[in-house]
Amino acid sequence: MHFTRYTVLFSFDQVLLGYKPWDHPWISTSNRKEKIKKYLSSGANFQEWQNDPHLGLHVYAWLAKYFNWEVYRRVFNSYKNIQSPENTEDRISTWIIQVNGLAF
Repeated sequence: MHFTRYTVLFSFDQVLLGYKPWDHPWISTSNRKEKIKKYLSSGANFQEWQNDPHLGLHVYAWLAKYFNWEVYRRVFNSYKNIQSPENTEDRISTWIIQVNGLAF
């Protein structure tokens, strides 16, 4: 899940010669921003996040925009040194911990 979304966004930026995914109207429209605010204020239901690829893409696009692509390289490299979690909840927790620890 993480790698696929990363690959799509990275390809837009790096392969399509600097086409910044976070500047695309599909991501940057105020309608989309309002939908994310509503999602977060209603408790950020994970099932909704899984079913709506737009929500996930926003998270990944924002990470790339504000922390650069290097944060992804660091996170993916860190997975070489940790045991792979067995369930979805643990994988998400691991992802959040790794990004938080390596983004700053």
